[in-house]
Amino acid sequence: MKKTFASLIVSALVLSSAPHFAAADDLSEQKAKNEQQQQDNAKKQKNLESSVNQEGKKIL
Repeated sequence: MKKTFASLIVSALVLSSAPHFAAADDLSEQKAKNEQQQQDNAKKQKNLESSVNQEGKKIL
């Protein structure tokens, strides 16, 4: 009886923690996407600043 009860408790704990691991994976994936987006945005900003500087030089 004790072994069965202990097995049920362990099974319940393992099954209840599974969604947390999936959520952690989702968070890691989202973090990586956010970092990539930040890098892309920084690159676009640099390109825009460069374009603005070039246009400014043309005006002068």
